[in-house]
Amino acid sequence: MSKAVSQRMGAICLLRANGIVRLSEFRNMGITAAAISRMVKDGAMVRPYLEALTINA
Repeated sequence: MSKAVSQRMGAICLLRANGIVRLSEFRNMGITAAAISRMVKDGAMVRPYLEALTINA
């Protein structure tokens, strides 16, 4: 499994467990801001306000 896929899956798991997650929480789990940006761009996540992200399910 590639690092990008691992980060994507980790981000999804974190979001499903917590609902709303701050970028700092993703970074603490080793998930880069670039990975999050790609997920937002792809429509896998939505950014309801500046500081937090949620899964687009």
